[in-house]
Amino acid sequence: ARAPGAAYRFSLWVRRNKVLATVIALAILAVVSVGGVFGAKAIEETRRRRTLEEAQARSALEKAQAFERRQKSQVFFDKALLYQRRGRAELAVDFFRRAAQTDPTYDQAFHESALVLKAMGPSRYPEALQELDKANTAAPNKTSHLLERASILQRQGNYEKSLDDLNRVLQISPGDPEALTNRASVWLAMGDTSKGLKDLE
Repeated sequence: ARAPGAAYRFSLWVRRNKVLATVIALAILAVVSVGGVFGAKAIEETRRRRTLEEAQARSALEKAQAFERRQKSQVFFDKALLYQRRGRAELAVDFFRRAAQTDPTYDQAFHESALVLKAMGPSRYPEALQELDKANTAAPNKTSHLLERASILQRQGNYEKSLDDLNRVLQISPGDPEALTNRASVWLAMGDTSKGLKDLE
């Protein structure tokens, strides 16, 4: 007769040792299950680490690009100051604008451009205000931009908007002496002497 095969011998052993076979089977399942859990955790940790590394690399690249933009922008800014000192107002404005276009976060370039335009007379006030709007967008809580815009608006007779900017300055910097003095001037120009004198107290 032919000798029983391995499969037959194994099934026979299982029937004779049901308890032991069950324990072994459960142990194997537990090992497989735990291995799967740890494997999933390892994959998830690898993905998390890779995502973090990619974010750090992007951040480093963005910082390097921002630094490069500011360096190029500074060259234009310095040229603009040179033209301004030489009385070349139009060229100064042009180079301040180039500086701001190269680095839109360079709020001072917009501000300086506005100052030059303001000095060129009332016909250039609208352009100066546009530059100050951009400066304020780049640095929303910088009071110097708001004070300058309020000054031009007052010169245009746009007292309500001038007051808006001055009030905002005083919210950011309570008791700011320049804002209070300028607001008093606006109140007096509007004929409100009591409010004007109160700001001057």
